[in-house]
Amino acid sequence: MKISIRNHFFVKKSKSQILNAKSFQIFSFVIGSILILFSCEKEPKFRIGQDYQGGIIFYVDETGNHGLIAASEGVGQAAWGCPSILIKGADAEGIGSGFENTLAIVRDCNDVGTAAELCENLVLNGFDDWFLPSKEELNQLYLQRKIVGGFSEELNSAYWSSTEYEKSFAAWRQLFTDFPEQTIYDKYNIYNVRPIRRF
Repeated sequence: MKISIRNHFFVKKSKSQILNAKSFQIFSFVIGSILILFSCEKEPKFRIGQDYQGGIIFYVDETGNHGLIAASEGVGQAAWGCPSILIKGADAEGIGSGFENTLAIVRDCNDVGTAAELCENLVLNGFDDWFLPSKEELNQLYLQRKIVGGFSEELNSAYWSSTEYEKSFAAWRQLFTDFPEQTIYDKYNIYNVRPIRRF
C-alpha cells in the first residue's frame, strides 16, 4: 500500500476588511485509491488593529500582504491650504492615492503648516514616510476608528483628506461621529489631521 502526503496553500478572500485574507494549509493523504483531505487555518500575517511599523494597521488589501497604517495619534489641526488655487495631481480619491496627493500638495502649495505638510514632515517611531489620507483611505480609517482609537468624536470635529475637489477651491473632509459625513469644504478651514503610511 502506498501512502503519499501533499500539502497545499491557498488564500480565502473575505468581504470584510477586518479579516481581508485567511490562509489555509490543506493536507491530502492518498491511501490506495482513497483521497483524504483536511485543512488547518493559519493566522493572517497582518490584521486590523495590529501594531506594526510605527503605528496601527487599519486596512489590509486582498493579498493580505499590503495595507495602511495610522499614526497612534493625530498631529493637531491645520488648514488644507492654498484656498485660491487648484493643486494639480491632488484630486485622486481611491485607496493608494493619498501618498501622491500629499506630494502634490507639498510641492505646489506654498502655504506654511498645511495638513499635508504636517504629515509629510512627521518622523514617528523611526518612520518618515507619513502622508495625509485620500478620501477613501480616510473613510477606511473611520470604519476602524474604534480599533485604532484616538479620534475626536465631537459633532463639529472633522478630519482632512488629501483629496481636493476638482471643480472648486475646496477639499474633502470627514466627520468621525456616528454620522460619517463626507463633504467638501473651503480649504482655509481648520480641521484635525491624522497621518497614515503604507506597507
